[in-house]
Formats: sequence, C-alpha cells, structure tokens
Amino acid sequence: MERPEQEPVSAISLDSGPRWPVDRHVMMRIEYVVSMVAVSHAGQAEQDVARVIMDRLRGLGLHPVAQQILQYAQAIAQLPPSPPPARRAA
Repeated sequence: MERPEQEPVSAISLDSGPRWPVDRHVMMRIEYVVSMVAVSHAGQAEQDVARVIMDRLRGLGLHPVAQQILQYAQAIAQLPPSPPPARRAA
C-alpha cells in the first residue's frame, strides 16, 4: 500500500504571535510602577525602594526577577529627592 506524500508542517514558535501584546503589557506595568516609585522614593535607601517596587508589582499580579528590581532600585536611590508638591491656595 502506498502512502501519500505528506506536506511539511510550518515551524511553530512560541516567541511570536499572541504573546507579544502580553509581553508589552507587562513591560508597560513595570515601567509605570518604576516611574511612580522614582518620583515618590527618589534618594531613599535601595532596599526600601526595591521593597516598594516589588510590593506594587505584586499588587498588579506581576512577579519580576529580583535582580531587575535591584537595578531599578539602585538607579532610583541615586536620584535626588523630589521636592514636595506645591500646595494650592484655598
């Protein structure tokens, strides 16, 4: 009995396709949290900054790599402290 020739199957990659928007969304969340913490915790101790970043990201359902968080925390800790917001006259 003869078998019909099979067509080759195209390659499937898990690195392309629908994962991209999810990856982009995760990066946007990380960037948002880091930028907010950079304003509110600039110049504070690295460990405090890292803890705040971790807590806020976990609150958004993310579990980032600790080394990445430490890099953000180091950069934020080296920033000059932000001035307090100006009060409006009543």
